[in-house]
Amino acid sequence: MNPFRWLAATGLTAAFAALLWQFGVGRGFGSWSFAVWGHLLLLVWAVLFYRLTGWQPPRAWLRPARWECRGELYRWLGVPIVRRALASRLWRRFNPDFQFSERGKAALRQMECAMVRAETGHFLAGMASLLFTAGIGMHTPEALWRLLTVNVLVNGYPIAVQRYNRARVWRVLGKCSERGQEN
Repeated sequence: MNPFRWLAATGLTAAFAALLWQFGVGRGFGSWSFAVWGHLLLLVWAVLFYRLTGWQPPRAWLRPARWECRGELYRWLGVPIVRRALASRLWRRFNPDFQFSERGKAALRQMECAMVRAETGHFLAGMASLLFTAGIGMHTPEALWRLLTVNVLVNGYPIAVQRYNRARVWRVLGKCSERGQEN
């Protein structure tokens, strides 16, 4: 990969860290508004970072595990309910990656690629958020639980939705069976 892209990504990261820090100083690191808007700002950073660098997680990480193919844990955690909320027309209009005009296996493969991009973005934002939360939590303990709660809602559940959906798509494509065994 072009080293200038990594240099630009480093500059982007520094700029967003400074912006996030200034936002926290202005709003107060322990406030709910900082927790919510700070995480949304980290999502914007993650999308820009991903598009700039093209970073991909290892393919093995993206492959649903056997227990994910069954989906029991995800159903117990309420992921299908969150999935239905995120599948609304309003959300699909907001996120063009999840607008599909085709049907069939080609559309499922396109959907799988969109899910990988979404999961990668939320993963990057979640990891950045955890680092930022650790740094802020050492100096402002009351902010710790707010930041962790919002991180789980803004990044954790969307990652779980993408993994739940990917396992469902893999079952349809024949990559893993209902019993959770890979084909």
